[in-house]
Amino acid sequence: MVEEITGLKPSGASKLIKLMLDSKVIISVSGHGKGKYQFL
Repeated sequence: MVEEITGLKPSGASKLIKLMLDSKVIISVSGHGKGKYQFL
């Protein structure tokens, strides 16, 4: 979904998600499968 919204390729989308995780903009949500995040 990040790829579709931003137009990034998979590697760029992964880097963006990692940056947002490291910056505490989003957190991983457990119990809903891999790749589920919540904005803080």
